[in-house]
Amino acid sequence: MSEKLVKCKTCEKEISTDAKSCPHCGDPDPTSENKKTLKSCLGCFAVLVIGSMIFSTIMVLIDENKNKTSSSEKEIPQGSEKIAELPLDAKEFINNFNESMKTLDSNRNIKARIKDEDDNGSQLTMQVETNNQHIGMVLSANRQNRILRSATLIATGDGSSKSGVDIIFGLAAFVMAFEDPLMPVNERKGVVKDLGVTDNRLIDQGKVRFERKGIKYSVIFYESTGTWLTATPT
Repeated sequence: MSEKLVKCKTCEKEISTDAKSCPHCGDPDPTSENKKTLKSCLGCFAVLVIGSMIFSTIMVLIDENKNKTSSSEKEIPQGSEKIAELPLDAKEFINNFNESMKTLDSNRNIKARIKDEDDNGSQLTMQVETNNQHIGMVLSANRQNRILRSATLIATGDGSSKSGVDIIFGLAAFVMAFEDPLMPVNERKGVVKDLGVTDNRLIDQGKVRFERKGIKYSVIFYESTGTWLTATPT
């Protein structure tokens, strides 16, 4: 008798009904039907609204980053310890994110690139776009060596299951970019769990915070503007 297959509730790829976890996305409970996943909750706006919303929120972040960096650097006396930084420069992070997306699902072919950057005299703020209308990013970096000081992924769905899965993969790829773009499935389970995606913590609580390998992550779900995932140094 042939093995019965069902679709994973997170990535929608076919898996065995006996699977303890999804071999594709790492969901620890892929066949559960009584748990809502992020894909059913992230859709907020029509497609035309998504583009303008992501662009406007990116512009807000740019202004806030300018003000925060400007004030914080004024308080640091000359010769004191430099501002904490993440372990990657902007180019390395973008390359790792693209590789992580390929690892998660090469068929989706989601890729990121730096669209624009602003130098306020103390740091660089970069607007990152992807070829997926639901995902964008903002990076702040040291203006001399382009090492990242913070990174934020902004994801807004359109109510479809496809946009929800794209967002889940984007969140996972964001974390994998800092750790291992080729992360095996069994390790991805920990990423998915920390993000609060499969157990509804993100939807129920609206905010999830965790720390992995010297990086602090904050995930916030807004009904109006979607999901924001930010990484900063510890």
